[in-house]
Amino acid sequence: MKFLKWPLIGVAVFALVWTVTLLVWRDTGHDPSTQDIVLYLMVLPVLLLVGYVLMQGILRGILTGGAAAAAAPAAGAGDEEATEAAPPPKLDAVFAIRTGALHSCHGRAAADLVQACLDGERPALDAVLRDDAGFPVLAARTPDLDAARWRAELKAVFAPNDQEAATWVAQAPDTTLRAMQAFDSVLTSLRRELDTALAPCDDEQAAPATPPSIRVSVLADAQWAESDLAWLGRYADAVLNTDSTSLPPPAEVVRLAPGDSVAAWIERAGRAEQGVPDFWLVMACGSAVGAETVDRWARSKVLYGPDRADGLVPGEMAAGMLLSRLPAPDQNADVSWPCLGGARNVRRESLTEERGKLSADAVTAATDAVLADFHVTPADVGFVITDADHRTSRAGEAGMFLTAHLPDLAIDRQAVMLGQACGYLGVAGEVAGLVVAAHLSQEDKRAVLLLGLSDPWWRSAALILPAPGQAA
Repeated sequence: MKFLKWPLIGVAVFALVWTVTLLVWRDTGHDPSTQDIVLYLMVLPVLLLVGYVLMQGILRGILTGGAAAAAAPAAGAGDEEATEAAPPPKLDAVFAIRTGALHSCHGRAAADLVQACLDGERPALDAVLRDDAGFPVLAARTPDLDAARWRAELKAVFAPNDQEAATWVAQAPDTTLRAMQAFDSVLTSLRRELDTALAPCDDEQAAPATPPSIRVSVLADAQWAESDLAWLGRYADAVLNTDSTSLPPPAEVVRLAPGDSVAAWIERAGRAEQGVPDFWLVMACGSAVGAETVDRWARSKVLYGPDRADGLVPGEMAAGMLLSRLPAPDQNADVSWPCLGGARNVRRESLTEERGKLSADAVTAATDAVLADFHVTPADVGFVITDADHRTSRAGEAGMFLTAHLPDLAIDRQAVMLGQACGYLGVAGEVAGLVVAAHLSQEDKRAVLLLGLSDPWWRSAALILPAPGQAA
């Protein structure tokens, strides 16, 4: 938009001068000559523009000279002050994202999900769900999920003679069953990838002195009941240990704190002094495509509808990724996967959208911090992934940030807004965002930003770096 600045200023100056001149001539009854027309309507606006440019240059020179003079004494300050002014040391990534798996309403491949977002795919009126007024609800339904069929299949997965399991399967909400059905394909895919990653360790000559450590984490947010989470963990254990050579440990079920982000939680674990695993499965699933969730959202006044344009659209997703610990930088090991650079969470000062205003200050602060940590510039960023959805507040905030801080990024081709295509996804959407970001970084060989905007108070930014030595 910068190229429009001077044409707009020129049009404004000519319009102002012409308006004032014509009004004066009309009020005084002056009959302008040809000389008057040339002088007042052509020469005078040009002189004003030239004067404006000259004055701006003079002021800029004065300010620049003053800043240079003020900086000159500081240049000779002691070593302590120079150290404080130096940029912070560059951090090193801890984990590589070896592979990811998805099950979404737009397929199971990250490329298909990205294309659906860029093509403008949107949730549709659901054939089953109705709001409290009886009208169809917009929802991002995954067509191959069937709660009734999965309820029957789960009875065979858990011990047929386990009465406790049979009771839970019979009473589990449809949304829980739909989430677990999507989760099944993610678990199966990641189990195979883990076995493949550990295959060299089975070779007696190539095996390390100590077996690699494995961690399995299933992440959840507030929508999950405690009893459903416990069975979700048991189901993950059952699938991951079926026909598996790696035999991963029991899954830990982690409920993230409000305002926390998946990437920040992973990075904190990676910076820990001990207990960093060699391989780490991080997964999540969730579904809001069910009558019980729609009814609860309608009662809570958070469901999107004709009378609530800022409400939520039900979505569903399962996603997971296999992380591996990166070797120390001095080992010069060949790593061919994108890396999780880092993440920051920043709390907003106020809910500006309630006053009809948009602000991208918090997400900007989070982004600036994570870019500075890894000495990455905005020009190094090839794509931005965000959970921004149909809400004007979220889409507007994303657009404001992109326009101001990444102006060279083509929003229609390099900004992927998952929420607009998939509805509300919760923590599963964050994991899916990391999977998509890793895919794009691997394809584009540039850094990718993942922005979290869905929480009312918190904003997050995560940086995914291209494989070392493969940056464009």
